Amino acid sequence: MPTLNGIIQDKKTSFVLSGTTSILGSNPIANRNGYNENFLDEYSTGLTWKGRRFPPPPRKAVLYTVGYPGSGASVEDFSGSANHGTIGTTGNRWVRSPGGFVCVRSGTIHSYGNAVSLQITNNLSVIVWNRAPTTIATGAQWSMTAIGGKWLTTGNQRGWQLCRYNPDSGTLSQNHIGIQLGDPNDGTLEYMGYYDAVVAVISTWYQLAFTFASGTLIFYINGKAVTLTTRSGYATPPATLWNSTQALAFANTTVTSSGQQGMSAVCSGSPVLTATEIADNYNIWRNLILN
Repeated sequence: MPTLNGIIQDKKTSFVLSGTTSILGSNPIANRNGYNENFLDEYSTGLTWKGRRFPPPPRKAVLYTVGYPGSGASVEDFSGSANHGTIGTTGNRWVRSPGGFVCVRSGTIHSYGNAVSLQITNNLSVIVWNRAPTTIATGAQWSMTAIGGKWLTTGNQRGWQLCRYNPDSGTLSQNHIGIQLGDPNDGTLEYMGYYDAVVAVISTWYQLAFTFASGTLIFYINGKAVTLTTRSGYATPPATLWNSTQALAFANTTVTSSGQQGMSAVCSGSPVLTATEIADNYNIWRNLILN
């Protein structure tokens, strides 16, 4: 039976989002310690909001957004930390993916504030679902478009930031997915890494994730750990992160910028999320987002 990142790709009963209407054609089953775990059981003990059921947050989550309520200018945080988000009012439009997942199509910024629970300088885990825009921006070498994080160049408030780069000479597409980290001593740029093997494709959903623990950075794309190429002079992750005063935010536009934002989670604490946990998130949420 085929597997992906330890997930047996077997077909099982889909879970119910609202009433008796199924939105999934199948669910993956995790192979944990030699036995299969039906994620339907996990959904049944997960979270419910206004009659809608969805997977519970990752371990140690301090922010967990799943796209509901799906209207207005707010995004609910279901981690229990009350880091609810507000969306810029320019061009807001909530839309559903083919699988029924709700996201903002053209809001400007999802801002979740700078509560103490989000001021994480070590043992950080982040998962974000991002849909590349219909047109990916171009720029000079090392130009980039922000996807999201705690990052502000003004005043050296650089904590961490997911982004897309152009790492090559010339004015080219910013289609290499990567990450930036700030210096813990002064908030200046300390690290720049990007994935060189595969570039972002327009209008395509990606699960982007990373864990950071005492200078060890592991980056994931679609549930798989990948090796990052680094910029000369910015090749070593810091031991800890700068405690940026900038609010945690995810940029969000459909054309020539950051792309649509879907499910996102920020987790604080040791141990950081494991490769299996990040792969599980990919296999669960790809059904919600892609199908």
